[in-house]
Amino acid sequence: MAVIQDLDSLPVGSFWGDVQAAVHQALGCIEVITNGGVRDIPAVQKAGFYMFSQEILISHAYVHMAEAGTAVQVCGMAVNPGDLLHADQHGAIVIPAGIAGRLTQACRQVTDAETLLENLLASDLRGIRSHGVTRLGGYMDRIERGVTSPTAQPSITTDHGPVFSVDGNSGMGSTIGMAVMAECIRRARQSGGQLPQSTTPPTTALAGFTQ
Repeated sequence: MAVIQDLDSLPVGSFWGDVQAAVHQALGCIEVITNGGVRDIPAVQKAGFYMFSQEILISHAYVHMAEAGTAVQVCGMAVNPGDLLHADQHGAIVIPAGIAGRLTQACRQVTDAETLLENLLASDLRGIRSHGVTRLGGYMDRIERGVTSPTAQPSITTDHGPVFSVDGNSGMGSTIGMAVMAECIRRARQSGGQLPQSTTPPTTALAGFTQ
């Protein structure tokens, strides 16, 4: 990733387009973040390079490097060499090194919570009230009593290729079921069919996938 600060108070020309993208991609760089201008959007997208910019400018610019390997300020974001960044269509952010090791688990917890809520709402919308948001109270009770773990992930206990057993580790049925089905799909693409058996949670006892 390249992070570039345009020193002009108002960018007047683009210094990053398809040529810069191709050169940096060949050097192992996959994206650029800048407060300056970029151009050649369709060609850069086709090449699979990512650009995060404040400006889209048509014209070229007289570009010269003032300094490299130093701290920069991009749209109010301070970036130092070696910083961990995340960027997507919503923007870019610096991830503090102190929390980087806990980030994967935190993201998984958010995703699992969203999956559970989406399933409950979908059940209500289909008219299956018994498996809708009315179950939230029961879930909270089981979590508080330690019967169910909201952060548990499934583990494979026996593995015979297309047939395998999964321990849900007392996790939430919706998230465990989604994880097991994803594993089914992955294996089915290799062998054509799967038949997993899940032990806990009991509400997700059996699932299958064929392709």
